[in-house]
Amino acid sequence: MIYLHMKRRALLAGLLFGVVFMLAGTAAHAACREDALASIRGRTLVMTSGAVYQTGNSAMDVALWLPPQRVMICERISMTGVFYLAISNKDTNETVEATRVG
Repeated sequence: MIYLHMKRRALLAGLLFGVVFMLAGTAAHAACREDALASIRGRTLVMTSGAVYQTGNSAMDVALWLPPQRVMICERISMTGVFYLAISNKDTNETVEATRVG
């Protein structure tokens, strides 16, 4: 009987941990900001705010992005715990991964 009680407590603790982890992941995905594209230099995106981003994709992925297209920049964390930015072109509905360089 005591073993069954401990098993239930462990199951409940695991369930609560899963809910907390899921909510923390949702909060991490909520950090987004809007900006607009000022210029493109190869794989480098320069925004009207002055922020500069280097895409991890090839330059061809953003070759058709023309200023002053609106973008949404969201902070993301991969399943392996690596931080990156997802830049979504709101006009063409395309997204690239990037890192901030300036």
